[in-house]
Amino acid sequence: MLKIFKITGNSMSPRFNDGDYLLLFTLRRKPRPGQFLVYDHPEIGPIFKQVGEVTQGGGLYLKSLNSAGVSSEDIGQCQTENIIGRMLWHFSP
Repeated sequence: MLKIFKITGNSMSPRFNDGDYLLLFTLRRKPRPGQFLVYDHPEIGPIFKQVGEVTQGGGLYLKSLNSAGVSSEDIGQCQTENIIGRMLWHFSP
């Protein structure tokens, strides 16, 4: 399945900016370091981040590209079942 997601905020700038759009692939696949995805964080809500690390137990750590963004420590370890989708395409209006 495919889904459109609009980026809000600048935690991923300068590569991805506020108001940019993403085309997401929503079927479940094991994430890999370096991939970009949208994750439904239980406290923050939907966030767009890069996969920094995948643990042996299947958890993952996400990171911002901009140092002003939410840190991996603040996000905490994430579970794959909360992944909304993996980025297939990025476009700016």
